[in-house]
Amino acid sequence: MKVQVSTRKVESEHIVQLFDCPESCAEGVSSFIADALAAGRPTLVVAKTRNWTRIANELTMRGVALSHSLESGALTVLDASDTLSSFMQAERPNETLFNQHVGTLVGRLADAASAPLCVYGEMVEILAEMGDFHGAAELEALWNDLARKHSFTLLCGYSSGHFGPEHAGPALQAICQAHSKVLTQASDPLGEWLASRVKPSAASAS
Repeated sequence: MKVQVSTRKVESEHIVQLFDCPESCAEGVSSFIADALAAGRPTLVVAKTRNWTRIANELTMRGVALSHSLESGALTVLDASDTLSSFMQAERPNETLFNQHVGTLVGRLADAASAPLCVYGEMVEILAEMGDFHGAAELEALWNDLARKHSFTLLCGYSSGHFGPEHAGPALQAICQAHSKVLTQASDPLGEWLASRVKPSAASAS
């Protein structure tokens, strides 16, 4: 029996962006998704329901045919809370369950496509909103493990306000260190200021 081994090189990018408000989040994320779909890249979105509603409205305003993208499989949308719950165990991200519920889907989408997969995720944002920065960092590490197996570009969105208090500085530093790039936009002055305080080694590709 002949076993076919994939020779495709694994190349991934892990990006973090801080958003000051839901409106700037919808603007930035819709741009990321619209660019991905226009380039023919399959796209997975794991977002809070209320945020996805805003993002979807922005995409429609940009002329993106959402119904067609969803029906064709070019775009897959999951609820962040439900997906996060599927792999949390004893209030911690469980690696086995994460790979079962998220890794399997990401692998299928990434390996079946001719163009690199794009992913936008807010599950880490939910953990940060709860003040569980350690859990967010653990989840970022699971994404990095997955990125060594499959090629994809992942954008993680966080609310800037979670990191405003001085005691949250080390948590932001650790989260940025887990990413290959830190993005900011002019419409998020708090996010820009917080990112500027991150040590260069954590945002070397920003």
